[in-house]
Amino acid sequence: MSIIATVKIGPDEISAMRAVLDLFGKEFEDIPTYSDRQPTNEYLANLLHSETFIALAAFDRGTAIGGLAAYVLPKFEQARSEIYIYDLAVASSHRRLGVATALISHLKRVAVELGAYVIYVQADYGDDPAVALYTKLGVREDVMHFDIDPLTNSNDSVTLRLMTEHDLAMLYEWVNRSHIVEWWGGEEARPTLADVQEQYLPSVLAQESVTPYIAMLNGEPIGYAQSYVALGGGDGWWEEETDPGVRGIDQSLANASQLGKGLGTKLVRALVELLFNDPEVTKIQTDPSPSNLRAIRCYEKAGFERQGTVTTPDGPAVYMVQTRQAFERTRSDA
Repeated sequence: MSIIATVKIGPDEISAMRAVLDLFGKEFEDIPTYSDRQPTNEYLANLLHSETFIALAAFDRGTAIGGLAAYVLPKFEQARSEIYIYDLAVASSHRRLGVATALISHLKRVAVELGAYVIYVQADYGDDPAVALYTKLGVREDVMHFDIDPLTNSNDSVTLRLMTEHDLAMLYEWVNRSHIVEWWGGEEARPTLADVQEQYLPSVLAQESVTPYIAMLNGEPIGYAQSYVALGGGDGWWEEETDPGVRGIDQSLANASQLGKGLGTKLVRALVELLFNDPEVTKIQTDPSPSNLRAIRCYEKAGFERQGTVTTPDGPAVYMVQTRQAFERTRSDA
């Protein structure tokens, strides 16, 4: 029988905060962001001591099975504050047991103590459990969310060049890195150097209407990308497609240490802009795994919209698209 208790994490409870961070990393499938680069004890203690940060944890017999992180935002128009829930996660083993509701109820008590007049949270389209939870607890407002990159127009832009056969040894090393293997076929499909030289030779890919690229940052290669003509893909791929202007994309950053820093979004945006420079391209599509939440968020930040789940030869996928009209509208509004 579960015995679940929620607590507010204090500045002397660093281990509890780290347990919540690890929980976020596991449940969001984003270990590099939440576990691999955790702050120092001093940083976390100062953060937890701050009047503008709140961390709650749910424990079952001493194990963290839920967590919530929120920020207190002092207002300027009146002498009051509001609270923004930044992250909330529950272990898969303890879902539908009221843990998320218990965490938010605890936060409401904290909000009353602080004199905050409202708590608000953002949920992504397609995240049905979160939408259902927040609909039950609050009033929905439809707003548009924008991420503004502080490095825009800096020297840290991602560019793309065509891949050549001289890149194949480097590509072989990349595609055998664990963070790429996880989403590119799995352990059973790890390619040999001969496999890469045979399958990724640009002249071979061209016969399949695939164009390979190397992503560059400040003159250094940081990832692989490819585009393809969706029409006539064969082998069960996009058999109902009739538009010759549709292009599909795939890509991955080479270095796990660069994940979670916005470079993936920059790479996708660069690839999208490159493809739409061709006036014959009408739409760009991609198909991440439903479990690859990092990729889905990356595509959404780059302007893609979810169209539902489809069945592909590789299994279920989230079908995401960006039309030329949407791309040009976004660019004209910039």
